[in-house]
Amino acid sequence: MIRFQFTCDHIPDYSVKRMCTVLGLNRSSYYKWKNSAPRRRARLLDDAVVAAEIQTIFDAENGVWGARRITAELNDPTRRDGATTPAKRINRKRWHV
Repeated sequence: MIRFQFTCDHIPDYSVKRMCTVLGLNRSSYYKWKNSAPRRRARLLDDAVVAAEIQTIFDAENGVWGARRITAELNDPTRRDGATTPAKRINRKRWHV
């Protein structure tokens, strides 16, 4: 990823083709990385919102609830607008500090 950012930063100086050759990148991979930036930003924002909700639930229950109960609470239809959060996504968050 750092090589892609380097390529993006130095486009005024060198061509994408040359930088990809020197850095050992595929041009198609570079362009895919560049075009997926808005989706990555949206995912980071959404992850931050979910992490804040998880931390709020965890703190409200004095740190005794695990991932299963937090998943059930997040997916409660009366709590949110019908959006569900998969259990695996909740498990990968580092909410218990």
